[in-house]
Amino acid sequence: MSCAQLATNLDVQMLVFQGVTVFSSSVPDSALPIKTGADVARELAGRPLLRYLRKEDANRYLRGDENRQCVTPTPYSADDVIGFLNLPDPATERTHFLLLQPEKILEILGPRYICWGQGIEYILPRGFKSDALVNPWAVEMR
Repeated sequence: MSCAQLATNLDVQMLVFQGVTVFSSSVPDSALPIKTGADVARELAGRPLLRYLRKEDANRYLRGDENRQCVTPTPYSADDVIGFLNLPDPATERTHFLLLQPEKILEILGPRYICWGQGIEYILPRGFKSDALVNPWAVEMR
């Protein structure tokens, strides 16, 4: 078992232990439960959400973003992140990430398994504001 698979399995186990349903990848956004950030913060026992980024996007979201965002609670290496999260533009490495405080995000959907990936995701249908950032900068992955 890879470390990425272990990290994912531990996150799923943590959520299920808390009584959280991890929905199938076939469940559309419109059918996922709408939760408050405080709800998700409790589900994650205070852990942040991660938004992985390409190098050219490292500064793009530092003022927040109102567009739909996909995030995960699971830390992955740069080698694993694209495959486990089935990210678009798979030829471009993800070299940075943002840490987001779920309790500062108004609306969160999920969690669900990622279609054609191996991880789990939460959806931020209205994005996030800059006050949700744990750090006011992106962190580099190595």
